[in-house]
Amino acid sequence: MARRLQQGMTLIEVMVALLVLSLGVMAAAALQGRALHGTDGALRTTQALYLAQALLEGARAAGGLRAGEASALQRELVKVAGASAQAQVRQAGNGLALDLHWQGGGLAVQGQVGP
Repeated sequence: MARRLQQGMTLIEVMVALLVLSLGVMAAAALQGRALHGTDGALRTTQALYLAQALLEGARAAGGLRAGEASALQRELVKVAGASAQAQVRQAGNGLALDLHWQGGGLAVQGQVGP
């Protein structure tokens, strides 16, 4: 009996190839999601740092913390980092200590205000 030469791909080979391809696509999508999450966290941290820097520079120019600046920082931080954001401003001698916290991150900044 003569053997027939196989031509083309079998259904199982096609299904295995599709499975391997779909696993690769899902891994790439998961990697992209993690990258976006990391970028979002870095953006929030950078924006919070800019807010803290602006408060410290304003306090340095005015010679101290002005009334309402701490609550303004809280409002701006909520806009940037979400409703869970908390800002604490403490005066320590001639400096300020800022603690900014939000869901998934936070930072602490200290700065000299007076001479």
